[in-house]
Amino acid sequence: MQEIMRYKSQLNYSEALVQQAVIRFWLRSVGAGFFAAIVLLVSLFVFMLYTSQSGWLVGALGAFLFLAVLFVVLVYVVHYKRSINKFKAMNPKSASLEVSESEFSLSSSHGTVSLTWQAISDVWVYENMWLIFFSKYQFSTIPLSGISEEEQVYFLAQIKLAGGKID
Repeated sequence: MQEIMRYKSQLNYSEALVQQAVIRFWLRSVGAGFFAAIVLLVSLFVFMLYTSQSGWLVGALGAFLFLAVLFVVLVYVVHYKRSINKFKAMNPKSASLEVSESEFSLSSSHGTVSLTWQAISDVWVYENMWLIFFSKYQFSTIPLSGISEEEQVYFLAQIKLAGGKID
């Protein structure tokens, strides 16, 4: 009879870790292409103003730039406030992660969730954390400091087996 693999880890959160997770999510979601496009459009806008061009095109470009930057800033602010408020409501500032062949569970002062591996669509891997995604904008932050290397390998292998994407 084969022994079922089970791991249990204590995850410790800090405000700095939560801030870092939000920044990483935001930068990667917005993408380098957006920032390159903004630099290009701002350059065009400044050139048009410098050459004394006026009219609806300059106004439309200025309005578009303003709204694009406002939207991206709002995406950051909303995710930041939501994440920090959840963190501040945690007492204690830790969670427990249980991993088995069929599922994983996260437990904190907010409650417990047990999900199958198929629930994870993506994992963004960083040196000190993972962002595990359940949908395009819904993710959990997993600090790696409390997880053994063996458990990390097992966790990622289970996600791959279930069809999840590791980035």
